[in-house]
Amino acid sequence: MASETSDLKLKAVIRRLLKVQPQKVKLFKLLYLVDFTAFPRLGRSITGGEYEKWVMGPVHRPLWQNYKRILEESRALSTSAPAKILAKEEIEIVEEVLTKYGQMDGGQLSKLTHAELPYTVTEDQDIIPLYLAAYRNFRNLTQAEANKVVERNKTRLLRNLRRAR
Repeated sequence: MASETSDLKLKAVIRRLLKVQPQKVKLFKLLYLVDFTAFPRLGRSITGGEYEKWVMGPVHRPLWQNYKRILEESRALSTSAPAKILAKEEIEIVEEVLTKYGQMDGGQLSKLTHAELPYTVTEDQDIIPLYLAAYRNFRNLTQAEANKVVERNKTRLLRNLRRAR
């Protein structure tokens, strides 16, 4: 049931993001920004998805693997469906992300997400820990300081990595 709920929420978020008619790269980046904005506020992501560090940036693997189907199913939702599926605070976060980043193109969003701490401190192909979302805007952290953040949260990070494999 939780998986069905996460899948439905993913589609509802995508339906809302379609307002800015994003190309594939932009959609992936906006989705990442939604979940990494939500986590410090809600204590969870909205979509329930995990993001991996790929060369092209943070990637929501289930969406990557099922992109065509999920996009078609998201488009099939009515424009009012997200309001029925998502909680008020979740919709507010999606709208905040659209307001702040919706006018940017995929290249600009890639540059932005590649510069954020959660992406920079995660090893290639590993899951980007959601708890690092609180540090997204810490652009002035040194590598040593970033390593301390990771070290303090190592147990949680290792648990996430084991679950992913």
